[in-house]
Amino acid sequence: MNDSGLSARHIIASCEDSLRRLRTDWIDVFHMRNPDPTVTWDEIRQAMEPW
Repeated sequence: MNDSGLSARHIIASCEDSLRRLRTDWIDVFHMRNPDPTVTWDEIRQAMEPW
């Protein structure tokens, strides 16, 4: 489950990649275009909590 779309691992990696590319340390908005039926909302919510 952690190897697909909206898994916590992929959300965090995506955010870290964006922060590095944008040379910033803050994300104002994170847009999820497609729901991922293989990942629970609890896992997605947990990935969105501040580090």
